[in-house]
Amino acid sequence: MVECGRSQTRSEILQAAPQPPVRVIETIQSLSVSEPVPGSFVFDLGQNMVGVVQLTVTEPEGTELTIRQGEMLIPDKKTVYVENLRSARATDIYICKGVPAKHGHLGSLSRVPVCADRRPD
Repeated sequence: MVECGRSQTRSEILQAAPQPPVRVIETIQSLSVSEPVPGSFVFDLGQNMVGVVQLTVTEPEGTELTIRQGEMLIPDKKTVYVENLRSARATDIYICKGVPAKHGHLGSLSRVPVCADRRPD
């Protein structure tokens, strides 16, 4: 619980609503991967969903991957639409360790753009 003092005479208690734990229900593979511009790969999941993106990477140590989330492509069919995110960054920067590793990211998504030197699995 976090106490949020709004004035000197009153404070409010902020408490999370009890919810069941998040569990994996299904694991899906991307339907396709495109490279609309060099170094930018778009994984198409074929449906809009809330989930965790998992990439397995085997890039050299220090390689930086930028992972975003999005729900649709803009009319140029190359760029993932992110205007609906407004000021939300919804971006992960993953620095590779030089050994096989998995990276997870929770979000609402249908397409996942990843900037990398070569296509991640």
